[in-house]
Amino acid sequence: MDDHNHQVNKESKNDILYDSGPLHVIILACVVILISVVATGAFTYNISKQAVIDQLKTRDLPNMIQSHTNKIDGRLQRARETSLQLAGNPALQEWITDGETDQQLEQYAKSTIFNLKNHYDYDNCFIVSAVTNNYWGGSGTLLGTLSPDNSQDDWFYNTLKSGNRVTVNFDHDRLLQRSAVSINTLMGDINDPVAVVGVGLNLETTAADFRRDKKGVNSTLLLVDNNGKICLSDDVSLINRQLTEFLPAELYKRVLSTDPSQTISRRPIVTEFTNSQGELMDLVYQPLRYAPWTLVYQIPREESLAVVTPIWTNTVATAAITVILLIIIFFIVSRRIANPYKRALLLNAELERQVELRTQELTEQNQKIMDSIDYAQRIQEAMLPPPGEMDRIFSEHFILWKPRDTVGGDFYWARDVGRGRLVIVGDCTGHGVPGALMTMAVISMIDRIVDNMASNNPALILKELNRILYQTLQGDDGRKRLDEGLDAAVCYISEDGTFLYAGAKIALYQVSLGGVKVYPGAKHGIGHRRNPERLVVENQIVTYQKGDAFYLSTDGYLDQNGSENNYCYGTTRYRSLLEKTHTLPMTEQHRVLARELLTYMQGEDQRDDITVLGFRL
Repeated sequence: MDDHNHQVNKESKNDILYDSGPLHVIILACVVILISVVATGAFTYNISKQAVIDQLKTRDLPNMIQSHTNKIDGRLQRARETSLQLAGNPALQEWITDGETDQQLEQYAKSTIFNLKNHYDYDNCFIVSAVTNNYWGGSGTLLGTLSPDNSQDDWFYNTLKSGNRVTVNFDHDRLLQRSAVSINTLMGDINDPVAVVGVGLNLETTAADFRRDKKGVNSTLLLVDNNGKICLSDDVSLINRQLTEFLPAELYKRVLSTDPSQTISRRPIVTEFTNSQGELMDLVYQPLRYAPWTLVYQIPREESLAVVTPIWTNTVATAAITVILLIIIFFIVSRRIANPYKRALLLNAELERQVELRTQELTEQNQKIMDSIDYAQRIQEAMLPPPGEMDRIFSEHFILWKPRDTVGGDFYWARDVGRGRLVIVGDCTGHGVPGALMTMAVISMIDRIVDNMASNNPALILKELNRILYQTLQGDDGRKRLDEGLDAAVCYISEDGTFLYAGAKIALYQVSLGGVKVYPGAKHGIGHRRNPERLVVENQIVTYQKGDAFYLSTDGYLDQNGSENNYCYGTTRYRSLLEKTHTLPMTEQHRVLARELLTYMQGEDQRDDITVLGFRL
């Protein structure tokens, strides 16, 4: 009987799907999972760390320095041009040469420097005569007479003897905590000038920008001259100190010897070094174009990586919590759940196998569909003008092209034609693959029209496109087959400056210092069966000046919903955005428009394909 019971117990144990030593299973599982969690966390941490470093060096630091450099260079360039215009004024030169005796010319001189100071954001505007040594200030009054015996007037006499048409001087008042720069320009023959004229700029807004934009507590943003003296900083106490206090000698020489014209595309230079305290530092610098200064920014690598430090801490905490929970779960499973339902488990395994087979089939089908869509995307992108072609046609432009799905119904088209340039933006009916098929058909029609019929007449191009598309989609037999079509805008710019525009439900926005002007398109789209077969559209002549910016946009940007009330972005916001950003470089405008759209969406899905083409002639 005892042997029989032993045999039964042995067979029962073999039938149970459970290990007779659960403690060994728990330990092994916990060790494996712990190793997996720690390895995954370490791998994630290293990847995140490298990604942060790469973004810091390739985007964050260069973009910040580039932004500040452009702002400072822009102010200095405008001040330099103003100073040169003042020095080249023949009426002022005549007044100075005659010893400032002509009362009428004196009133003209006073009003000129007064207007420059008060209407053009200059801190000062001045004329100092080399004939009388009189100093005329920005308020239009005589502030005094300079003397070679007064050391405070040395700047004037040194400027006269410098032989340089334009000299940039920096001054920092420690008592008032105020930094300024003056642009001094020689009037007349540079070897025998009759006066020093110029304007002064207050750099307090630039210093405030430094303090606002710097990253990290121990980072420093410095503007240094060609002798290594710090002229401006987010930390006022650093002004007038030497850059050698912060950089190794070899790196210091490299920073100050950099020629702004030699940097690639005038992009900032990024490097790294170890400071005297043994800290690894990231450094980015860029020389200014219109002053002998260099903008330098340094930040400890440890501060740059502060954002990824919690990843390692969270990994350790996650591993500990995971192991504790697994011990509890395994203990409960091992103590509470025997497994008398082996048959049910086997059936469940079979069901899982069947599900896995069906899942694999669905995955393969889905992959085939995605591969087809990806291939359609490559075909559609191949039909759009390549970046090099767009750069050749428009030296300054940007393209914001965001299909709602992988492919879409928006397109842009550009080409050199004869003695001019032709650019087209279109919005075909539909999204995804149907919309992409429409764009390919429409682009082929446009190529045929431009090659065989019209290349310098936007209105004629739209009319012919409407005729061909209407007949293709609706049929000559009168049967209504498809109600598809598109909105489009065409611009032709000739070499002699003629600018013609014609549009069908897509407007042309022209933005200048005077505001925004909108050239509306026709009210009907192209090719739709509910629209007339003969499209009514006319060419509009666009007058423009150097620096004006032009924008062609499909309705995707304007119709995108978002914000707190989930309203469309709308024309009013769009015009205001263009007016605020049109003076920026086109590449910067692209980033601003993309960032504005993402901020406005607030997590909402993209409703439509989006295309915005901006260019400056």
